[in-house]
Amino acid sequence: MENLGIIGTGKNAAKWYLEKCREIYQLQHGSNVEPPVKLKSVPFEPINAILPDQMKEAGRLLVPYLREMDDFDVSRFILANITLHEAVELQNVSLKTPFISLRTVIANHWDSDIKKVMIVGSYYTMQGNYLPSLFVDFDLDFIAPSEKDFTAIDQLRKKYYKSSKPKDSRTVFDQLKMNYPEVDSFIIACTEHALALADYQKPIRSFNLPELQCLELITSKIT
Repeated sequence: MENLGIIGTGKNAAKWYLEKCREIYQLQHGSNVEPPVKLKSVPFEPINAILPDQMKEAGRLLVPYLREMDDFDVSRFILANITLHEAVELQNVSLKTPFISLRTVIANHWDSDIKKVMIVGSYYTMQGNYLPSLFVDFDLDFIAPSEKDFTAIDQLRKKYYKSSKPKDSRTVFDQLKMNYPEVDSFIIACTEHALALADYQKPIRSFNLPELQCLELITSKIT
């Protein structure tokens, strides 16, 4: 049986990725079967302290942990942090163990019928060019939230970073659905927002990048 790897950054994020991978794996193999997923935790605070202003330096700090996956006896691995994928790309590093990038996730799971989207993530992710650049082949119209909604989205992220069970997700996602009916899909671009979406428990059109990373890890044939 092949082993699969997760590089974890932050306690709540790592826990969510492990639980999501377990859920997906057990749907395929049975509820009594534990997934062969191994977690490599990264000391995140030194990296988080310089984000997003020193993205290249954050990547430099992360690269040794990526290389450690070559000795971790895994067939492929994911990085449990959407923002840090940009930092990894800036390093242009060559890895022996296949790393499942966001580009791979998007290429394998994007629905070409989606035309209007909104990014739900950190201030940096929502304002930056990196994530939209990953969708350049799909000719999308990126809808920006109002300043009020922008702030609410980022505050929700901060609350979930500090606690795994705050109570604001319903209000924020209800507002987004009501204020932007033209949006075909909300791109969930942060683990904390994936946590919030799981608590929301109402229908919402979303392209959940953290969840799709887990799906790709479990189902991919890349080795």
